[in-house]
Amino acid sequence: YYPNGEVTAQLIGITDVDDSGLEGLERLYDDWLTGTPGSKVIRRDAKGRQVEILKSTDGEEAGNLKLTIDQRIQALAYREIKEAMLYYQAASASAIVLDAHTGDVLAMVNAPSFNPNDRSDVSPHRMRNRVLTDAFEPGSSLKPLAVLSALEFGSVKVGDIVNTNPGWMRLGGSLVKDARNYGKLTLEEIIQHSSNMGTSRLALGVPKPFLLDTYYNMGLMSDTGTNMPGESNGLFHERSRWSDFELATLSFGYGISVTTAQLARMYATLANGGVSMPLNIVKQPQSTGYKPEPQRVVSEKNARAVLEMMESVVQRGGTATKAAVP
Repeated sequence: YYPNGEVTAQLIGITDVDDSGLEGLERLYDDWLTGTPGSKVIRRDAKGRQVEILKSTDGEEAGNLKLTIDQRIQALAYREIKEAMLYYQAASASAIVLDAHTGDVLAMVNAPSFNPNDRSDVSPHRMRNRVLTDAFEPGSSLKPLAVLSALEFGSVKVGDIVNTNPGWMRLGGSLVKDARNYGKLTLEEIIQHSSNMGTSRLALGVPKPFLLDTYYNMGLMSDTGTNMPGESNGLFHERSRWSDFELATLSFGYGISVTTAQLARMYATLANGGVSMPLNIVKQPQSTGYKPEPQRVVSEKNARAVLEMMESVVQRGGTATKAAVP
């Protein structure tokens, strides 16, 4: 019986009739959670009564699994994405909450979900742990990376002004444009107004290999460290020749697909002062398998600077004032 029902359905997964794990953590830790039965060899008399025990072996107890998930945050997050999915009439929604300093996953939720105690409405699309399996084009949520790579390379400093006049430009035969002409913008205002022109100018001012390395170093296009079954690395076409337009669109999050977990890890790396932590769902037992080590991927100074710029997005004049919290 699964007491948390649809709230943790995809994360915990389900077992079949014989209690073998089919999905999620049930599948990943099936051996650990199952244990082994004990056995006895006995001698009986002619009437079938037990005379003596010749040999007995003790079974191994099933192991326990302690997760990093905070059930309160998990329940809240699930309620919110379920509401959002209905409100926007979306096909699906997913969310993840991380502890930025440890990489511990505090919540991982998906909608539509299913009730693991009633298998009648279980269909494959409800069982996918979309946080890890589904990749999408992240769009403007990648813009801080363009600013970060320009700062890291040293082509701009905090407080520099980027000229985005006249609010559009042609690259090859294609057009890059902003909602309106923002004129001259500081790095903070580029993030605050979510300016495509601004991020394109920054991305094109950095050598291509350096720009792409920043994306890799921040954990996009790579494993997040959860070891969960079915995890996707996202989609990215690595090619030797890039047009300016392709690099520009990359700076505002197109031409690349990432998972919710990868995006969260990227932001957690910024929040953690530039140190990338592998994501972790299981507290105990400590896994003995390969775990990527925490590594510094960008300088603390630049990570902090971009973090402060991002804060302006939810303040007056930003594009997400509704997301501000006290």
